[in-house]
Amino acid sequence: MKPFEKKYDFDKSSSEWMKNKVKLGNGQYKYVCGYICKSGKKCLRKPSQFKKACAYHYKLIIQVGNSS
Repeated sequence: MKPFEKKYDFDKSSSEWMKNKVKLGNGQYKYVCGYICKSGKKCLRKPSQFKKACAYHYKLIIQVGNSS
């Protein structure tokens, strides 16, 4: 049996994992919407249940999807 030889970038994985979370301290994290607002900052609203975005950004996603 060959050893596992795939190179793994832990820094990239960590940054991807943190995209929709905010660090609270003591090893705890909170999920956030994470979409970029008009101000250029990440949306910190709580995501809607079973969705990746808050209610506001989820509506925008639906509108854009239906316009095509």
